Amino acid sequence: MLLLTADAAAAPSLDKAALDLVRNATYEVVVEKPDEEKSGITYEKPLPWDLLPYYIRNDDYYSIGTAFAIGPNTFVSAAHVMTLHTDSQLGEAYLRDRNGEVFAIEKIVKYSFRRDFVVFTLKDATAAQYLEVNEKPTLNEQVFAVGNALGQGIVIRQGLYTSNTPEEYEGAWEWLRFSAAASPGNSGGPLLDPQGRTIGVVLRKSENENLNYALPMSVVMESKDNLATMNGPIIYKIENMDWTYRNEMDIKVELPLPYMALRKALSSGVHEHVEDMTRKFMKEHEAEMFPRGPKSAKLLHNNYSAVFPHVIAKSDDGYWDTYYPSERKNADLGKNGFLTYGKAGNTILMRVRKPDDVSMETFTNSPKTFMDLVLQGIPVTRDIGSESIRITSLGEAARDHIHTDAYDRKWQVRTWNLPYKDGVITTFSLPVPGGNVTMLKYSSTGDVPEYIADLEVLSDFVYLSYYGTLEDWGEFVALDTLLPTAFGDIDVDFEYGDHFRYRSDRLSFRLDATLMDITKDSDIKLCFSYFEEDGEVTWDVAEVMVGESKNNTVFFDVERNLKPAATVDDKHKKTWNKIVRQDFPFNGEPFINDKNTYIAAVYTDGMPLDRLPEAPHLYTIHHSAEGTADKEVMRGKLQAFSNGLKVMEGWD
Repeated sequence: MLLLTADAAAAPSLDKAALDLVRNATYEVVVEKPDEEKSGITYEKPLPWDLLPYYIRNDDYYSIGTAFAIGPNTFVSAAHVMTLHTDSQLGEAYLRDRNGEVFAIEKIVKYSFRRDFVVFTLKDATAAQYLEVNEKPTLNEQVFAVGNALGQGIVIRQGLYTSNTPEEYEGAWEWLRFSAAASPGNSGGPLLDPQGRTIGVVLRKSENENLNYALPMSVVMESKDNLATMNGPIIYKIENMDWTYRNEMDIKVELPLPYMALRKALSSGVHEHVEDMTRKFMKEHEAEMFPRGPKSAKLLHNNYSAVFPHVIAKSDDGYWDTYYPSERKNADLGKNGFLTYGKAGNTILMRVRKPDDVSMETFTNSPKTFMDLVLQGIPVTRDIGSESIRITSLGEAARDHIHTDAYDRKWQVRTWNLPYKDGVITTFSLPVPGGNVTMLKYSSTGDVPEYIADLEVLSDFVYLSYYGTLEDWGEFVALDTLLPTAFGDIDVDFEYGDHFRYRSDRLSFRLDATLMDITKDSDIKLCFSYFEEDGEVTWDVAEVMVGESKNNTVFFDVERNLKPAATVDDKHKKTWNKIVRQDFPFNGEPFINDKNTYIAAVYTDGMPLDRLPEAPHLYTIHHSAEGTADKEVMRGKLQAFSNGLKVMEGWD
């Protein structure tokens, strides 16, 4: 099918012989549609294919661009049409002629990502006709932009070759600018002169004006044979820092090569280059980053409760602190399960609490079970015509492996394919009592290696606490091989109705049921933080809170407090001074706050009070009771808690 726009029909146009030649020499670039039945994806209802145009729903291929012949077996298209530099779930590209016959590509013989062209041959096929090349077009001459109308035939649009403009980076060549209209399906098609000769490869629309760009055919013809190049400036940035790292990519691959062989070579080269950039970026800023950087002291002196994951990030003033999404959403997963999520940069942070009827073992070890629950809480849809159909399952993960971060936390790395859009969902999940915390990213297939590399970096900057009921903790510690090394010296022991005991290399304590009820609904929170020891930064428990029930505010708590360094702000110094002087609220006297009764004190273990200011760290103990509690009872319970506490990390 050959279509002429109204402008082209009204103005002087190509003669019939030229039109026939164009028709025979121009092709659609197509890829096979993925097999819907093999995807493993399920939907809330059958997909309404009838909402798609007839020609799209009945085509076995996706139409992705245009190509044209300049010789019996020499074909040209735009590099971005075939995306040979990146991974894809879509297979090889094919050419389809005006009669609907499909031809396989034999070899790529020229390729330039930066100049945006590809030259190739076909298997067992030749062009019935091909376009003559004009390497010296005339400015302000009439031109015709030719391209496929995304499966509806070849469209020719008329305009003027208006100007040349230097390539943006170095001015290494000049783009042709023209006024003939061009749509996405035109990419890779020929730009013709009045005689029907090709003067350029149609590429893109100008962002700021109603003009389009083409690569001159002279650039294509002058480029080296048997060479693929992927070069130009590239910038690396990680979303929790404001630094950037820039260098030049320069990848060369000898040709000719088959389609998939070149894709493998180029994409591998790109991934290796980005990995190298990441390493260099991290090394360049290592001395400034948390936890080694001089502006890390604030965070190294803080203990945060982070049941919902926080991200350690460099703030505008250069200091490192923790951040979490200001806007978060909650979704009910049924049977006490829930999902809380929010966006931090380009990453979705979430905490998933599994439903009671899903075991921790199944939730942790079945990627499908996990993602099915996520999809209940975070809508992922597929657009078919005017409708958005919700996805209910993505099936089994395409990949599933473990990444161990700098603090020996084991992240479960999974990806799920969205073949209908050549997309991927990637998750990094860290088991916690009752569920997990997760980082999630959406991306194209080609971006997955770089996104995984980014999430590996970000995993070192996730700040979190471990919280759950005693029942949750029983299932959590049974995961064993997925637990961080920091849990190796932690022993949690309890007997419902009798006692709770916590032991680590730093401290131990026992709570008897006479102090508060110990049931399966009793909860424990371990607040992990970062502090320096022997010249190294340690990730370890800075606070232990044990609650009577997840449904009330009765708890006992012990917290490690670090003596402020000289560089720390006055707020921390003020709190430390209150601790060493045992001023309110650390004076062992009950007080009312928010309709509950609280009491706190400094754990001294018989240490002379005048030596407290010398301590590098001190522990404080806390107790909360609901409502207005008897003061003597509060004092007695805090004293009993103190009597059962033993701190092993001393100081001289």
